Amino acid sequence: MVDGDQAVFARFRFRVIGGLVPGATYTVTYPFGVKTFVASATGTINFTDDQGCTATPPACDFTSVLTTTNAGPFLAWDATAPAPPAGFIGDPKVDHAITGSPFGTNFMRIDGPDVGGPGVNTVQQNLFAVTGKKFNGVGQAALVIDRTSYSRTAAGVMEVDLMVHAAKNGAVTAGAVGFPNTTLTRDAVSGRYVARVPRKDPAAVLPAFIRYTATAPKSAATVRDAQLVDEVTVTSATYSLSSHLLTVNAVSSDQVVPPTLVAAGSVNEPLGALTNGFLSVSLVAPPYQVNVTSSAGGKRGLRVDLIP
Repeated sequence: MVDGDQAVFARFRFRVIGGLVPGATYTVTYPFGVKTFVASATGTINFTDDQGCTATPPACDFTSVLTTTNAGPFLAWDATAPAPPAGFIGDPKVDHAITGSPFGTNFMRIDGPDVGGPGVNTVQQNLFAVTGKKFNGVGQAALVIDRTSYSRTAAGVMEVDLMVHAAKNGAVTAGAVGFPNTTLTRDAVSGRYVARVPRKDPAAVLPAFIRYTATAPKSAATVRDAQLVDEVTVTSATYSLSSHLLTVNAVSSDQVVPPTLVAAGSVNEPLGALTNGFLSVSLVAPPYQVNVTSSAGGKRGLRVDLIP
């Protein structure tokens, strides 16, 4: 995930799919308040209230979630047996009575005409599915994987490149089956880490994934796997306004087992496979950018250059 693309929000969603009296008013009392709804012409209610950062850009202001009014504070299982698993506020597989409503309404009740069937104008549920783990005071070590790629040439040179972001005062190691455990070099100013690992046999089977382990003081270790992919370079993408030809040139960093390269304008705009790193397609109008994907996992884009 790219820094700045994160989103976080609090959601209240209430749905009744059919069975209500069309046009009738229904009152919902729940742990965080009271809301009224009018059933639609088909006897349904479909309501969602999202507060916080629901989409980016701009980058999310995480403090905006602290003032949401549609949900919160956290609910938890009450003291009746069974107790929740150690370190958790509940178990979503087990419906259980709760506590935590700021209004003392630790239940869900719907009042309205025939809400529970003909002549039944009130239904109530006191059991909830609750999930959540208590914070133990120890955070996870930061780790953002930027690049996990390889290159190998017909001349017998093979290298694996590892690049991540992590805590500025931490450490990052990487390894895999048949791959040496490697400690990445840290830049304590930026939090960037890097390693280039030479391999002796370019024809050897590559690991499918590299496993990273990030550690930092007063933090729990973070372990993540990243697919090992080739590097794709799109050397040119041009569209001739006179001939209406889109021409794409691209190359993979794997010269020993050349992968298949496929070009597209987007997911819904396939252009075709490249032959020997070349593709020419007749188009009335070109995509603004060409994206080339390798069967070895790599991908790269380049904006199309308009030429006479």
